[in-house]
Amino acid sequence: MEPGRRCASCDTIFEVQFIRVCDVCHLLVTGPSNRYLLTEPRVLVFLDEHEYDPWEDWLRVELEVVERQTVLSEDPFELEVVLEADGDRVVAILDDSGAVTGLHEGASAKA
Repeated sequence: MEPGRRCASCDTIFEVQFIRVCDVCHLLVTGPSNRYLLTEPRVLVFLDEHEYDPWEDWLRVELEVVERQTVLSEDPFELEVVLEADGDRVVAILDDSGAVTGLHEGASAKA
């Protein structure tokens, strides 16, 4: 699915979603990858510096800041998420649980 497009089958705009099951109550929870990035303090700072409230502007973050998502590996699963805003870039790597396992910052190629 292309960024910014809706899935023709389920109507979602999220390219990658994680499915988790609570260890305690066994509730099934799904969430888009950009929500899992909010566990990384440097991502929160990046969004704040570019005047995005990650809790209120989550849809704007998905549509305006998430530049692309690429599955780097299936086994073990690794997802690369590129965030870009005002010429700045953050590249995060998430594992199969949605945990941020790597992150680097730099100028966007568009800048």
